[in-house]
Amino acid sequence: MKVLVKQIFLMFSIALISTNSLAQSDYPVKTVRLIVPFPPGGTTDIVARTLGQAMSKSLGRQVIIDNRPGANGVIGAEIAARSSADGYTAFMTSASILAITPHLRTDLGYSVRDFAPASLAVITPNVLVAHPSFPVKNVKELIALAKSKSNQISFGSSGVASIGHIVVEQIRTVTGAQMIHVPYKGAAPAESDLFSGHIALMATGLVSAMPHVKSGRLRALAVTTAKRVPALADLPTIAETVPGVDTGSWFGILLPTGSPMIAVERIGAAAASAIRSPELRERLSGDGAEIVGSTPSEFARFIQSESDRYARILKESGIRLSQ
Repeated sequence: MKVLVKQIFLMFSIALISTNSLAQSDYPVKTVRLIVPFPPGGTTDIVARTLGQAMSKSLGRQVIIDNRPGANGVIGAEIAARSSADGYTAFMTSASILAITPHLRTDLGYSVRDFAPASLAVITPNVLVAHPSFPVKNVKELIALAKSKSNQISFGSSGVASIGHIVVEQIRTVTGAQMIHVPYKGAAPAESDLFSGHIALMATGLVSAMPHVKSGRLRALAVTTAKRVPALADLPTIAETVPGVDTGSWFGILLPTGSPMIAVERIGAAAASAIRSPELRERLSGDGAEIVGSTPSEFARFIQSESDRYARILKESGIRLSQ
């Protein structure tokens, strides 16, 4: 994947010389569509809607959310990649779409070359949560139970090779604890089944899980990042029991390649400004999110770095599409 960053910057340059240019004083003149590749209610959707509302004020035009879920974000990504590069379609990406899935599939209807990075918005920890009736309170107890009941404990995720899937597979790889993976079309439907007890646990975004952890509807077992998070300072990390686990989520905004550079710049700047505003900073960081708000070139370099990192993780965990 060494050529990945070159491809991103090439696509970035194409946007600079796009013949589909817009007058700087005019843009935007109509509604901007933000495609979200997961169902309403999950972390990606929550971040997109929170960001979209603030961006609407900054841009002076409404940013509408268009949920296109399925195949762990692939369906939405393919729709976004095929959308008109007129500056009025943007795409909310997550780690799995650009940094993980391309390592596992050769039949994707999109590639990194199809997108122009605008801004990395936030980085969020994931949290391993369980139904309150599930008889474990921490990762050590989970491993012991999974070993005594091999392949009898089910865990959900937003799809094969999603962050939530990778987290549990890392636990399996290191400890040998075998559990059954149940992939869903997004985190929200997986969480719904977790609430009802159809699955025992899942690793999901802290932003979407936090209200349910606070209410007691879900039990938090551990966070997935290498360090503890201030929002749940007393909650241990998975790495404190299973060394090497360091897996978070991130979300950023892209436009189709060839979109006018003024659109890429203004949407990126609007996203960065919105996410750094005191209101959104308090709202999201209170749920454990790390506020970023990057430039397009910074986001391009970040995508390359994450792609390299997850290539190593996938190889070590042995995750395949058949799982």
